[in-house]
Amino acid sequence: MIESANLIYNRFINKDFVIQVIQMMILDEKNEFDKTQFTMFKCLFRDFGLAFVNNFLEQLCLLIREKNEEKLEGSHRLAAEIITGMIRGSKYWTLEMLNKLWNNVTSILTECFLNLNVETRQSWHKCLEHSIVSCFFF
Repeated sequence: MIESANLIYNRFINKDFVIQVIQMMILDEKNEFDKTQFTMFKCLFRDFGLAFVNNFLEQLCLLIREKNEEKLEGSHRLAAEIITGMIRGSKYWTLEMLNKLWNNVTSILTECFLNLNVETRQSWHKCLEHSIVSCFFF
């Protein structure tokens, strides 16, 4: 592994680093789906496969269950960006890798869609839009 990829791997394999990054991104003042952040997640999952998925899945469960009204919209926006990155980044994964991913992501998406509200609907709409577009146009 080249040095720069090794540096990224060592950061994101560290669960505490992932938690810090996510907490920082939640506080971002943007309320709309951020294509730059989603692209970063896409590249992480494309380049490193399942290596970081478990670290992110734990945080996704916390993000979608956020009860604090001040963090609710940002938490769901970030969760939608991460899941979109997972879906788009997994485009060339093996079937076995895809099965492992979808076994976990399906339950998270189901919980999100059952609990959609006005504040979170737009983020999940963008998640689906960007995920489906990749299947047909990219």
